[in-house]
Amino acid sequence: MTLIPQVGMVELLMLGILALIVVGPKDLPRLMNRVGKGVAQMRRMADEFRASFDQMAREAEIDEMRKEIDPLKAAIFFRERV
Repeated sequence: MTLIPQVGMVELLMLGILALIVVGPKDLPRLMNRVGKGVAQMRRMADEFRASFDQMAREAEIDEMRKEIDPLKAAIFFRERV
């Protein structure tokens, strides 16, 4: 199940006709330009969020690895001294 609504060709055609009627043919290119810029900005924000989330996950994995490696280092160091 996805949270993103599924939009098919029929729905896109209906939205296009509705936009043409409501906005008019003169202002439709300007509206589409603004919509495109808005979508691009939302994608950039989503990419930044995803990148920061991935970075936090990598840092958490590194911390877990350090917790596992530190006792091994201590055990090896202790064996070398004995």
